[in-house]
Amino acid sequence: MDMKTTTREPSCAGYRVRGRVIPEHLVYGIDAHIQSGQKTGSFLDAVLRNNLRDAIGRADDEALQALPAIVGWFYNEAPAHCWGSPEKVSLWQKQGGLDGVFGQ
Repeated sequence: MDMKTTTREPSCAGYRVRGRVIPEHLVYGIDAHIQSGQKTGSFLDAVLRNNLRDAIGRADDEALQALPAIVGWFYNEAPAHCWGSPEKVSLWQKQGGLDGVFGQ
Protein backbone atom coordinates (compact mmCIF):
# COMPACT_ATOMS: atom_id res chain seq x y z
CA MET A 1 0.00 0.00 0.00
CA ASP A 2 1.29 3.48 -0.79
CA MET A 3 1.42 6.28 1.79
CA LYS A 4 -1.45 8.20 0.19
CA THR A 5 -3.79 5.24 0.64
CA THR A 6 -2.81 4.62 4.24
CA THR A 7 -3.06 8.26 5.38
CA ARG A 8 -6.57 8.99 4.09
CA GLU A 9 -9.23 9.34 6.73
CA PRO A 10 -12.48 7.50 6.17
CA SER A 11 -15.25 9.64 4.74
CA CYS A 12 -17.84 10.97 7.12
CA ALA A 13 -20.57 9.86 4.69
CA GLY A 14 -23.24 7.79 6.37
CA TYR A 15 -21.99 8.43 9.90
CA ARG A 16 -24.90 8.03 12.30
CA VAL A 17 -25.50 9.08 15.91
CA ARG A 18 -28.85 8.64 17.65
CA GLY A 19 -30.62 8.24 14.34
CA ARG A 20 -29.06 11.38 12.86
CA VAL A 21 -26.89 11.16 9.73
CA ILE A 22 -24.45 13.72 8.36
CA PRO A 23 -26.25 15.37 5.41
CA GLU A 24 -24.87 14.68 1.96
CA HIS A 25 -24.41 18.38 1.24
CA LEU A 26 -21.87 18.62 4.10
CA VAL A 27 -19.85 15.47 3.40
CA TYR A 28 -17.54 16.99 0.78
CA GLY A 29 -16.69 20.00 2.97
CA ILE A 30 -15.89 17.85 5.99
CA ASP A 31 -13.83 15.36 4.00
CA ALA A 32 -11.96 18.13 2.14
CA HIS A 33 -11.16 19.87 5.42
CA ILE A 34 -9.71 16.67 6.86
CA GLN A 35 -7.75 15.67 3.77
CA SER A 36 -6.40 18.98 2.48
CA GLY A 37 -7.30 21.64 5.05
CA GLN A 38 -9.81 23.21 2.67
CA LYS A 39 -11.85 26.03 4.17
CA THR A 40 -15.51 25.26 4.73
CA GLY A 41 -18.74 27.19 4.77
CA SER A 42 -19.76 29.27 7.76
CA PHE A 43 -21.77 26.53 9.50
CA LEU A 44 -18.99 23.93 9.36
CA ASP A 45 -16.41 26.56 10.24
CA ALA A 46 -18.35 27.33 13.43
CA VAL A 47 -18.56 23.61 14.26
CA LEU A 48 -14.83 23.15 13.63
CA ARG A 49 -13.97 26.11 15.83
CA ASN A 50 -16.23 24.73 18.60
CA ASN A 51 -18.57 27.73 18.45
CA LEU A 52 -21.98 26.22 19.20
CA ARG A 53 -23.85 29.53 19.14
CA ASP A 54 -22.66 30.40 15.64
CA ALA A 55 -23.11 26.82 14.40
CA ILE A 56 -26.75 26.81 15.45
CA GLY A 57 -27.31 30.28 14.03
CA ARG A 58 -25.79 29.36 10.66
CA ALA A 59 -27.28 25.86 10.26
CA ASP A 60 -29.95 25.02 7.75
CA ASP A 61 -32.73 22.76 9.04
CA GLU A 62 -31.02 19.57 7.91
CA ALA A 63 -27.64 20.51 9.40
CA LEU A 64 -29.26 21.56 12.68
CA GLN A 65 -30.99 18.18 12.99
CA ALA A 66 -27.70 16.42 12.19
CA LEU A 67 -25.52 18.38 14.61
CA PRO A 68 -25.14 15.40 17.00
CA ALA A 69 -23.85 13.23 14.13
CA ILE A 70 -21.51 15.94 12.85
CA VAL A 71 -19.98 16.62 16.26
CA GLY A 72 -19.94 12.89 17.04
CA TRP A 73 -17.96 12.19 13.87
CA PHE A 74 -15.38 14.86 14.68
CA TYR A 75 -15.09 13.67 18.27
CA ASN A 76 -14.83 9.96 17.44
CA GLU A 77 -13.23 9.81 13.99
CA ALA A 78 -11.42 13.00 12.98
CA PRO A 79 -7.81 13.86 13.81
CA ALA A 80 -7.81 15.80 17.09
CA HIS A 81 -5.67 18.57 15.64
CA CYS A 82 -8.14 19.49 12.89
CA TRP A 83 -10.92 20.92 15.05
CA GLY A 84 -11.88 22.15 18.52
CA SER A 85 -10.59 25.74 18.55
CA PRO A 86 -9.92 28.60 16.13
CA GLU A 87 -6.18 28.05 16.56
CA LYS A 88 -6.34 24.34 15.71
CA VAL A 89 -8.48 24.97 12.63
CA SER A 90 -6.21 27.76 11.36
CA LEU A 91 -3.09 25.65 11.79
CA TRP A 92 -4.75 22.61 10.14
CA GLN A 93 -5.73 24.71 7.14
CA LYS A 94 -2.32 26.36 6.95
CA GLN A 95 -0.50 23.00 6.93
CA GLY A 96 -2.85 21.55 4.28
CA GLY A 97 -4.67 18.89 6.32
CA LEU A 98 -3.52 15.29 6.14
CA ASP A 99 -1.96 15.92 2.74
CA GLY A 100 0.29 18.54 4.33
CA VAL A 101 1.07 16.46 7.40
CA PHE A 102 2.09 13.47 5.33
CA GLY A 103 3.70 15.46 2.50
CA GLN A 104 1.31 14.46 -0.27
